[in-house]
Amino acid sequence: MVISIQKAEYLGDYRIKFQFSDGIEKIIDFGEFLEKAKNPMTKKYRDKQLF
Repeated sequence: MVISIQKAEYLGDYRIKFQFSDGIEKIIDFGEFLEKAKNPMTKKYRDKQLF
């Protein structure tokens, strides 16, 4: 079975709430990931206007 993202809602402060096709909902906080990022293509998203 392939699970896909049905809905994504930005909650602020680098957090996104995802709703998946299997009914599961998860909030993912990308803040720590972005803070530790070394790749310039990823680091640019620390700017909340770009995120």
